[in-house]
Amino acid sequence: QWRFEERFLWTEVAEGSLRLRYDPALIKPDAAAQSARRLEAALSETQAFLGVDPARMAPLVVNLYDSVEEKARQTSDSSPARAERSSGAIHLVSGQGFESFGRWAIAQAVIRLADGVWGLAGESAHPGLAAATAFACLDRFEGIPLAAWAARSTRDAGYLPLEVLFSRPAGDLSSGDPWLLDAAAFLRELILKEGA
Repeated sequence: QWRFEERFLWTEVAEGSLRLRYDPALIKPDAAAQSARRLEAALSETQAFLGVDPARMAPLVVNLYDSVEEKARQTSDSSPARAERSSGAIHLVSGQGFESFGRWAIAQAVIRLADGVWGLAGESAHPGLAAATAFACLDRFEGIPLAAWAARSTRDAGYLPLEVLFSRPAGDLSSGDPWLLDAAAFLRELILKEGA
């Protein structure tokens, strides 16, 4: 599915805890460096929020694309950001407009890859919890605070407690019910009060 033959001309740059890969014919080095700085800051914040020692994580591989169309052409995936399930490598569209998605993908990668944090087995057992934890690393999604997303949820707390949601697959946020962000707001508040 991946079209690696098109990536022979890509540039790879080691930037802090990242290995950034991009096509210099489509993304200028200055723009890539700016993205790397934002991603490095997001990675550091995520590790601190989750209590992950950066020394216990291998460098994070980020494949940067200049547009959603280019990412879809290269990966057959039209989302703005995605963390590969097995390797944790991130595929991300460059630009600040996709920052929430990039931060969420970084959080997914940290949860999957950080030694002793979660791993793929934990994510498989509780996919909703893994996805909500990744969202809890953000204080807002698409510019809206998580608490505001939680207020929009149609979940009946008496009928559908959060712990039931944690075993659900993450699902599609476009469904209209932001239950995943509702759960994330709860987890964020809990982590901020009690620690990870």
